[in-house]
Amino acid sequence: MTPPRLAPQRLWIGGPRRGADRLDHDVHTPAEAVEALISRLGERPVAAVTLVGGEPTLRADLPSLLRRLTSAGVGNLGMFTDGLALVSGEAAGSLVEAGLKRVRVELGAFQPEAHDWLVNQPGAQRRALKAIRACRAAGLSVEVEIPLTRPAVDHLPELVGLVLDLGASWVRVRRVTKAGPAARDFVALSPRLGLTQPALERAWDEAARRRRPLTLHGLPACAAGRAAEGVRVDADEPLIGGPAPLVNLPGCARCPGGSACAGAPQDYVERFGWAELRSEERPHSPPPPQAQEAAAPPPRAGRAPATRVLVASRLAQRPSLYGDPLADAPVVVPRRLRVSFRGPSPLLCPDCGDHPLSLPTFEPTREIRRRLAAAAQEGAEILEIGGGMSLAHPDVIELLREAGALSARRVEAWGDGAALAELPDKVLRRLKGVHRIDLALYGPDAPRHDAHAGRPGAFFATMRALAALHEAKPELELGVYALLHNLTDLLHFDQAWRDGLLPFSPRYALSPSFVLPQTLSAEERSALLRGWPSPAEPPAARFDPSGQEPPSRADPRGAVVWVGEMTQIMAGSGQSGPQERRHE
Repeated sequence: MTPPRLAPQRLWIGGPRRGADRLDHDVHTPAEAVEALISRLGERPVAAVTLVGGEPTLRADLPSLLRRLTSAGVGNLGMFTDGLALVSGEAAGSLVEAGLKRVRVELGAFQPEAHDWLVNQPGAQRRALKAIRACRAAGLSVEVEIPLTRPAVDHLPELVGLVLDLGASWVRVRRVTKAGPAARDFVALSPRLGLTQPALERAWDEAARRRRPLTLHGLPACAAGRAAEGVRVDADEPLIGGPAPLVNLPGCARCPGGSACAGAPQDYVERFGWAELRSEERPHSPPPPQAQEAAAPPPRAGRAPATRVLVASRLAQRPSLYGDPLADAPVVVPRRLRVSFRGPSPLLCPDCGDHPLSLPTFEPTREIRRRLAAAAQEGAEILEIGGGMSLAHPDVIELLREAGALSARRVEAWGDGAALAELPDKVLRRLKGVHRIDLALYGPDAPRHDAHAGRPGAFFATMRALAALHEAKPELELGVYALLHNLTDLLHFDQAWRDGLLPFSPRYALSPSFVLPQTLSAEERSALLRGWPSPAEPPAARFDPSGQEPPSRADPRGAVVWVGEMTQIMAGSGQSGPQERRHE
């Protein structure tokens, strides 16, 4: 029987750091239970142990700690270090006598000044290179770990060649994560994945030419190109007694990495988006025939741009892009797209208040403008500004003006409109480019509306907002829609509209908790038909530039959700059909 493969271990021993560097080393106090951790290693055999945590060479008890680990049965004992204390043969030799077999030295960049800046230590690279020579002379096996930062990318192949010339037996390239000191400088430190592939491939070729192993850690396989064979999942080297690792997101649908890929780096996707990963999903096909005249570029239509350097160079070799640099991907232009302005929910009701999308404070306008510009590139005919809190944003008029200036042929907005009643007439008159605004009603009269919203005076504020909008912009299409929790709400709203107590025509929306019963009375069916005088089109897809699937919730203007059911209701069956897919 073949014995199970023994994974190497990293033992967190705590201890101080040498200084406040810019990399993602977590600084912790010295571990109080090192002996307990050592006893855990004796419970089952391990292939190797690497000491990490702070800077091990700053621990006064390091030699005795190495001897205890050796006596506990650890044969292949290593240490992760900056190397600054091992520049002399005597220092390295004393650790060899205590049982150390190998060291892993960190080198941040090929240029000395770049490495020294990363670790915040003048002269650090010169001493680290000297330590590698001293450790090799003392009989230690030397591994080199390269944190993949912006200063390291351009000269990564040269750095790999340098450390291999010094006798390194293994080179590890590790993506810098948004942790520790690197969190505050993550944008400045983290290179864009779309630009790193050529450097990683050249570094891989350099190591292969010298017949030395090079592995990539924390990177998705699609970012490595030909070097994807060297991608390793960090779970192969568990950390005992240290902080929990960052959790990665699932990979793309057509991920080439398989089980060898750690997935999408969550901290990277949260900051830079999915575009550089999703651009690898699209199949590559021959370009279309060259047109006689230059064609205007079509809408992006959900296609991820080609952000890779190699893809850009391939496109540059074509005589023409035929008006579409994304010609390899099919064009599916959405008819409607929705962008929400997030902020504190204006509703007390948890079902209707868009609480999963709410924020403690209103979303910065810079982020909203970024999403509006990205949504405009998708080419949708109708752009919706929708959501319970969208019309409550303090800069809603300026944001709506900017949305109206984008490429959509029609812009519509809807949501809780009570906050619009507080805006001066001169501000409302600045509204331009918006074709329709619908305001929400939560009850057929003021007491029930205000109780549902959790704000006294909310009903009359909504009515004042309608009047103010009509006076300021007479050409603007206005409407209201009633939020329904059950069929009783439907009958109450229907009666209020028939009595002339509510403005405009009946229009309904479904609360996420609304359930259509199997059978409907004649009165309920008539009320439904009065609210849907014509077939509704599919709901707008909520625009999410990150590419992640949004949570499933009912469309706030639920009339568009009932298309399949209404067909059967109007046919007289009284049975509800399957609901269409809803988008948030």
